[in-house]
Amino acid sequence: MKQQIYTLPIWERFESKSECPFCEILEETEESYISGMFGNMTLDKEFINSLKNSSFCSIHFACLMKYRDKFGLALLLSQLLDFEIANLKSINYRKYVPEQPKGAFHRFLERFISPASTKDYKDTNNESTKNSCSLCQYLEEREQDFIEILIQLWKDNLHFRSLYYNSKGFCLEHFYTLVEHAPRFLEEQELDNFLDTSYEIQFQSMKELNNDLKWFIKKFNYQYSSKPWNNSRDSLARSILKIKKRKIR
Repeated sequence: MKQQIYTLPIWERFESKSECPFCEILEETEESYISGMFGNMTLDKEFINSLKNSSFCSIHFACLMKYRDKFGLALLLSQLLDFEIANLKSINYRKYVPEQPKGAFHRFLERFISPASTKDYKDTNNESTKNSCSLCQYLEEREQDFIEILIQLWKDNLHFRSLYYNSKGFCLEHFYTLVEHAPRFLEEQELDNFLDTSYEIQFQSMKELNNDLKWFIKKFNYQYSSKPWNNSRDSLARSILKIKKRKIR
């Protein structure tokens, strides 16, 4: 049942010829996570405790600020502040102070006076200061799930393979991620077939997109003002989505 639920978004995106199925699926996954978090996760002790060593990145904090439930956000932020205050009490803050250079007089005194032993402020347990983004982690896990399911569909389902052949590929970030993970699930000739097919689809899709963009540019020339837009009207947005490269998180 879990497999069927997860395959449905992939089928839908390929049937609609999405510019990048993974981007659209993960965007919906992100929205669902935020909606669920404000729905009941902010009252869930297990979820709250999971935030002790993780918080949210600036991008996802901005997403949370846009959400309508300000009361739920206040509860969440208050809990995060409680965790951070507790962390401040436990860390050795002096380790963040850079060592001051010694002056000439100080160096002169050290020739005659043995320096007192200094306390080692190095924090061997630095986990309290390592904050990762809980939502980014969740999306990365779901991304791996969808990549695995896509490859499995391509391997086992001929109808999906036909949709894949006629797709528009992916954004560059997800194309490279897919190629990188394919050897985990495919072998030998099957792997070669998948990689060659994926590359050809990606290459042709980007060529067509670039042609649309070039036509969009020509439309700013008065000689082409009366010509039809064809598929170029949204080529700017599609180009930005397509050439997005891996950041990384």
